[in-house]
Amino acid sequence: MDYKISVIVPIYNVEKYLPEAIDSIKRQTIGFNNIEVILVDDNSTDKSKNIADQFASENPNVISIPLSSSSGAAGKPRNIGIKNASAEYIMFLDPDDYYTDNACDLLYQKISEKNTDFAFASYRTISEDGSIILDNVLPKGFPDEIDSKTIEENQQLLEIAPSIWTKIYKKSFVENNNIEFPEKIVSQDFVFNIHAMLSARGIYFFNDIVYNYRIRNKDSKSISYILNENYFDGINKSQLMAYELFRKFNKEHLFNIILAKYLDFNIKNIFFSQLISNSQKKDIIHKMYWFFEQCFEKKIKPKEKLNEKLYALIFEKKYNEALDLYNHIYPLISEYEEWIVKQEEGKKWLEDQLAKLESNLIAKENIIIDLKKYNNELIEGNKWLEGKLSESKESISSQINVIEDMKNWINELEKGKGWLQTQLDNYKKEVENLNIIIDDLKMWNQQLIEAKESLEKENNDK
Repeated sequence: MDYKISVIVPIYNVEKYLPEAIDSIKRQTIGFNNIEVILVDDNSTDKSKNIADQFASENPNVISIPLSSSSGAAGKPRNIGIKNASAEYIMFLDPDDYYTDNACDLLYQKISEKNTDFAFASYRTISEDGSIILDNVLPKGFPDEIDSKTIEENQQLLEIAPSIWTKIYKKSFVENNNIEFPEKIVSQDFVFNIHAMLSARGIYFFNDIVYNYRIRNKDSKSISYILNENYFDGINKSQLMAYELFRKFNKEHLFNIILAKYLDFNIKNIFFSQLISNSQKKDIIHKMYWFFEQCFEKKIKPKEKLNEKLYALIFEKKYNEALDLYNHIYPLISEYEEWIVKQEEGKKWLEDQLAKLESNLIAKENIIIDLKKYNNELIEGNKWLEGKLSESKESISSQINVIEDMKNWINELEKGKGWLQTQLDNYKKEVENLNIIIDDLKMWNQQLIEAKESLEKENNDK
């Protein structure tokens, strides 16, 4: 079957989150049957592989690829996913995050309409339990749309986080430009993104939310955010690879944007890390000195005051003094930051209470409005009842008059009945008298007949 999009999911020990990520693919409005899902398990030690295998066994458009050993980062699984993708377009999904329901549809529409090498959108951050932290990571005022031929035309695109999971790429573009993820290091998506940005001859951005990026708790951090020696080695290698890419494309001047973006990030993470010793921190600063040296040459300075002081000491290679300064000031900063957090929590609590009061006030106002409406309805109902009662009274009065007339008529009937009875009795008497007369007449008639017969007999005898 020809799929519209291949979605590549690198997996490592994410049994807690993977089902939600998978469900978000199944819910896509573009149609789950139009998506090829490639799950690449980096030799997980939990039940992640079993979840991936089961999902693949139940759906013909899902491929589960297990690796025999862990590569230690998402780069290798993603590269394997690209090689196995069959669709014209490819997308990525981290297994502890999830898409919005229309993510694939929106991205597919944009890249198809604009015919660009890749298209992308924005994302929101969510907490461990899925509640929203920041609804859009981009600052207010950021353009709603950027349609650019090259990165040179719209350099601000380099200021956006790599966020490869908000992007859709032409697979042919990725393959023809040999764009790959560096393997076995963190921040490989950063290098992939820079390579794609520099290679593209058509980039389209639209400021819609297509992705939910989960910020995991300290006890469930992904391998990308464990600030150990391997992490900083990967950060150094990825930033150095990016620098080489800018040089390769003769765009070294654009690397200034990367320097400015990551200067505070690098200083803060190195000094803040509790997983490496001071000796290791000095080694890391030494290895990354090329980065700081680039900043010195380009006169790029940190934005935070403390970092500015540390940066000056790094420039002079006074690493011990920089570490002593940080270790002396950090407890004060921590207390200050804790105080700020408490202030923010207190502010949030007050805001929540105010919101509740406003909500209660609105609810009460709504109740008053409803009561007024109900009272008006009662008044109207009362008027209606009074009208009906008046009609009923008139009807009852009329019925009483009819009843009185009927009573009078009945009385008249009773009187008429008595008169009729009298007439009937009189009639009976008259009939009786007539019967007596008739009987007398009959008897007289018989006597006449007998007298006649006697006369006739006497005549005959004579």
